Amino acid sequence: MISDVITFLIQNPNPTEQSVGSFANSISSSPTEVNNTMYKLATITANFMRGGKSGEAHTDVNSVDSGELAAGIQIEYEHTKDLCMAKKIALDHLTEFKLYYSYLKSMEETMQEDQ
Repeated sequence: MISDVITFLIQNPNPTEQSVGSFANSISSSPTEVNNTMYKLATITANFMRGGKSGEAHTDVNSVDSGELAAGIQIEYEHTKDLCMAKKIALDHLTEFKLYYSYLKSMEETMQEDQ
């Protein structure tokens, strides 16, 4: 059911009670079960946002280079359309390596030259 709910939420980012009810009926479920699954997904997302390297080290946007963070967010948009997720992934990388995205850019340029 989780993958069905994720697909539903992608297609309906601001679901109404009525759309949840219709969706629940379409997958032979109840609105309560769908809502419980949405809460479970919210909990998983919250745990992801608190965890990782940046969570362990209590890294925030003020403790990393703003240019690196901006570059990182843009790069991480390859994996997500969500600003918070992109920022979180970038913070995790920058917690490990302060110049992660500068090194990544350099590595990608070298790889381009080698082709």
